[in-house]
Amino acid sequence: MIIVGTIILGVHTLAFGTIVWIGYTLQRKKEREYSANPGMNLSKLTVIIPFRNEENRIDAILDSYAKSNSFPGEILFVDDHSDDAGADKVRSTLKEIPGAELWTMPEGRQGKKEAIRFAIENSSGTHILTQDADIEFNSEYFDRISNLHQADMYVLPAIMKPKNGRERFYEVDFLLGNAVNTGLAGLTRPIMASGANLLYARDAFEFSDNYVSHAHVASGDDTFLLRDFVRNKRDVRLISGTEMAVFTETPQSLKAFFDQRVRWLAKTGQVNDALSTVTALAQFILTLSFWAFFFTALFVHWKWALVFFSAKLIIDSLLFVPFFLRNEKSVTWMILPLYQFFFPIYSVILFVLILTYRPKWKGRTTTDKT
Repeated sequence: MIIVGTIILGVHTLAFGTIVWIGYTLQRKKEREYSANPGMNLSKLTVIIPFRNEENRIDAILDSYAKSNSFPGEILFVDDHSDDAGADKVRSTLKEIPGAELWTMPEGRQGKKEAIRFAIENSSGTHILTQDADIEFNSEYFDRISNLHQADMYVLPAIMKPKNGRERFYEVDFLLGNAVNTGLAGLTRPIMASGANLLYARDAFEFSDNYVSHAHVASGDDTFLLRDFVRNKRDVRLISGTEMAVFTETPQSLKAFFDQRVRWLAKTGQVNDALSTVTALAQFILTLSFWAFFFTALFVHWKWALVFFSAKLIIDSLLFVPFFLRNEKSVTWMILPLYQFFFPIYSVILFVLILTYRPKWKGRTTTDKT
């Protein structure tokens, strides 16, 4: 039993150590080179902010733009048939934000993906930056972006801002996923992107976009687009840390948390990205092997079971600490052991929900056609 447990821990440490330690180190080296020859012209940058019924959450981004040190050429707020006062809030702020406009989606077109494409079709920037309407950013955000070397796509960071311990628990697996994504970007390429902060060249988008293949999925403007860029062998780069990050709130309830995770996993399963699939499968096998061993050992020799569980907690904490600290998430890092304790229960609930539940998103189910 000791030998089996040691082998499982050894394979786990080797796999995750390679990704989140070696990969992370390589990624940091890459990022230092991305700003060596800056070439991003802000005057030719179009920012697209699709929104629907964001009256209660849009103030932060409007305030961020009002306080920004510099501005892109176009800032397009695209109203996706809202039935609240969100558009009125944008309209009342337009004069304070240079280059900002409020557009309304035409009848017959709906959904975030359509809103982005509608804006791209009618805008002029050579580069596109998509943002979510519920984010905020610091005053130097666009200054930092202007220092980037030109590339086909930059996967920029979106960081959650928890307000209490419960919300920190909600963000743990989000951070773990981002740590793996950052490590993979260092080793080869990223497998995830967030439409809340995604920068890409217009010509690369027009060449790579395969919208018809995922138009039936309401969400996933980010993940599917990343897949399309990768398949067309475009230059895809990732930025980690907080320098070019946007910040968004964590889910406000347990239901909102599971709705978000089910939606994310559902769209990820339809992307058909080989690297993402292999990574997920390897993680599943390693996790299943450890927990099968743990529960078996618990009934045979509970002391050894606790020893191996404690060893895994220590190993994971050490492996992930550089990423958590760079993202200023030391407090969340400290609850990682608690998260791992509840992980089997969380995984079972999530698995059942994926098979039986379709959450609504922006008032529409995630399988609504856009």
